[in-house]
Amino acid sequence: MSRFLWSHWSANWPALISYALLASAHLAGLRRLISAGHPAGRRATIREAAVFQGGLLLALLVIVSPLGYWSGIYLWVRALEDLTLAFGAPGLIVLGAPWSALARFLGRPAPAASDASGPRPPPSTCCTSAGGSCSGCS
Repeated sequence: MSRFLWSHWSANWPALISYALLASAHLAGLRRLISAGHPAGRRATIREAAVFQGGLLLALLVIVSPLGYWSGIYLWVRALEDLTLAFGAPGLIVLGAPWSALARFLGRPAPAASDASGPRPPPSTCCTSAGGSCSGCS
């Protein structure tokens, strides 16, 4: 039984290298972000990073695991693989919000957290005539 579970793993080098580069860049940026005192807090930042890393790892496992082999034989395994790569892994990656850590890794300041009570752009004004049609917008 164990031979069945551990056989057919693939060493997909582009996937492995991409995962290693992106995960290490994220972790390096996360370290810079935490040392700079990110306003979201250390615990929340680490939680988001864990979700992001889980999404990356899920995508990697789907690609290199025996799912890739069995998806060529069974249609339901192919559907499971496609759904995981289309919805599961990207959902975790976006939910993990890696943008601040990746920006810090690239040497840019972290994007500011959006504040709902902060200043908003002025509303556009449109002068209407008595008939209700727009006679010129500024």
